[in-house]
Amino acid sequence: MSLQRSRYRPRSYSSYRRNYSRRGGKNYKPLITFLIGLAFVGWLGFKVVGFFAGNDIADSAEATIEVKEGTAEFALGGTEEELWTKALSGQKLLQGDKLKTGGNGVVAVNVLGSTLFLKPETEILFTKLLQNDEGQKNIEIALNKGEIWTKVVEDDFQDESSSFVISAKNSKTYARGTIFDIHTSENKDIIRLIHGKVDVDVYDPATKKAKNIVIGEGQKLVVDDTTYDKAEAGDIVLETNDTDFIQSEWNLENLEQFKPQEAAKIRGEIEKSMKKVKSPDESDLVDPEIESPTILEPENGVHIPADQDLVTISGTVPEKIFQVSVNGYTLTKFQPGDRKWSYFASRKFGTMVPGENKYRVKAIRRDGKESKPAEITIFYDGFNTTKSGDVSRNFRDLEVRKLDALNTFKAPEILKPVRLNPNDAYQTSSEVVVISGIVDPKTNRVEVNGFQLRKFKPGDTDFSYIANAKYGNMKKGENVYEVVAYGPDGKKASSSIKIIYTPLEL
Repeated sequence: MSLQRSRYRPRSYSSYRRNYSRRGGKNYKPLITFLIGLAFVGWLGFKVVGFFAGNDIADSAEATIEVKEGTAEFALGGTEEELWTKALSGQKLLQGDKLKTGGNGVVAVNVLGSTLFLKPETEILFTKLLQNDEGQKNIEIALNKGEIWTKVVEDDFQDESSSFVISAKNSKTYARGTIFDIHTSENKDIIRLIHGKVDVDVYDPATKKAKNIVIGEGQKLVVDDTTYDKAEAGDIVLETNDTDFIQSEWNLENLEQFKPQEAAKIRGEIEKSMKKVKSPDESDLVDPEIESPTILEPENGVHIPADQDLVTISGTVPEKIFQVSVNGYTLTKFQPGDRKWSYFASRKFGTMVPGENKYRVKAIRRDGKESKPAEITIFYDGFNTTKSGDVSRNFRDLEVRKLDALNTFKAPEILKPVRLNPNDAYQTSSEVVVISGIVDPKTNRVEVNGFQLRKFKPGDTDFSYIANAKYGNMKKGENVYEVVAYGPDGKKASSSIKIIYTPLEL
């Protein structure tokens, strides 16, 4: 069996000039001219019929895929049997083809400028992919299973001559330049509108008669066997988008591709919420049913000699714990579900100082509820003593001054793009610039112009941010980027870089 696509193409007719013998005084030239004219009319008719039928080869368009994570497969349309083959980034798919993602697969699809993101375990069929010479676009995609997040080009589908349609098991959604998400299952479809406006056809299970429902921005429509009857009766069928979806990584990672500032704002709200969770004064967040962590070592009240500047505090937590925090710092090496945890108290990093040190350890569930803290006190000598135990006051004061220097929270250092003078502006004609550098080891998070860097984890020292003219976070002329590092106890420090972008005029 061959996977080669079959296409109908109109024949091209050439003019034939041949020498015909004149017998009986007959002239065949008018007959030949008539036949050529008839062939041209037939070809023109094929084009016209093909246009209205939707199969004109000149109208056929392509969808380009990018495999972002995991694996995906495709099946060609028009073949004798459905044969699934591994899909690769950059591959082109046509009308009639199918695409599906594996259990860990995420795929981005560019369809005539609009973008779809396929979640794992999702399958779609490109029912219609057409674009004619006048720029009219007709796209219809069947969502057979799973979930897709879609950004439709705003200007391409404003008039009725173009259309962007997604058909699911229980509904058909019409978009006119918008951002929305559709999830389908055996019994229901869920359409969530993030931006713009869509209208959805829902069907009577018995008669298949359609009822059109307009979804507004920030609304959700759940379509099942009862939706048609409810809409016909005038009942309210629209709901507000659920916060869990809006704040999900699935939505935010996709939203960042097109509206990075909005995504950053949502992440900021999440961060504020997490700060509230970690506040020791918020007693309503403490759930007495969550068992407090156990501190196994060292012993409470232990004295640490001056020549030992690092102490490991470790213990256990109950099952189903999402995070562990020590004095408000989230342990980065602790993974959800782990039972053991450890924390390094260090003079070098300012987490252990001469004298008394108290550490409060909390266990935090995924829902943000936390345990009552387990506490331990450690005494760090950190200075010489006389034989009688009296403290050498001068030496202690010196140690405290050194400690103050270690306790300062350093500002981020921007290493790239490279400049001879850190105060100079960086000038470029490249539409993509990577801003990177280092931060204080005590940094919990990094923001650039209010956008929280997703790949940065507490305890990391390197950061990286991409300024891209196509994404709108770098514009022609002067751009200022402020890098803000956030540390423990509300500390923060910042640095900035000025980039002057002058695109090449070709």
